[in-house]
Amino acid sequence: MRASASLSPDFVVAVPPYYYGAPQEVIYQHYQAIADAAECPLILYDIPSRTQNALALETAIRLMSHPNIAGMKDSSGDFIRFSRGVLGYNTPNFAWIQGEDYLDGASLLLGARGIVTGLGNVWIEPYINMRGAHRQGNAQAILQAQAQINALYEIINVTGKVIPPIKAGAMLLGRSTALMKTPGLTLSADEVAQVKGVLKKLGLL
Repeated sequence: MRASASLSPDFVVAVPPYYYGAPQEVIYQHYQAIADAAECPLILYDIPSRTQNALALETAIRLMSHPNIAGMKDSSGDFIRFSRGVLGYNTPNFAWIQGEDYLDGASLLLGARGIVTGLGNVWIEPYINMRGAHRQGNAQAILQAQAQINALYEIINVTGKVIPPIKAGAMLLGRSTALMKTPGLTLSADEVAQVKGVLKKLGLL
């Protein structure tokens, strides 16, 4: 927190404790301590596939009352829990944010306050169109944008990886390098070709 203070961030995002299993009370205390110390509003970030510790809806509800906690980015893929949160606990001071690209359109239609995308680093236009359609109340256009996002998601499905194909896709469109900091994670030539095939089907190449 102190390291980022000089940058005057609008928000700070924090995951639950990771590596070791943590009960919900420990996760609650973890976020309380961060929110107490933060000089800007805190966004809870639930991504159990990486932390191994899911943030239970009941814990998120407990944390909503903290004046320095502004919302939650949900990358769990658990749409049942997300919908329960949005429909049951949607307050002006707490934003429910979808972090799973497959669920973006449904989440906005449900009443989510925003989305955070990884795939958008490859092709951002469907997300821009979706956000505009949401503001206009155009459900059909939201679903059309979601269909494009689903098609783009194939760069992950064909490789079985997440960040490497996103970097490769951005590289193929002239905005990045495909190299990963851990060399063994960089896509092979065959995998890059699979990503390229998806982008060609979408008319991006």
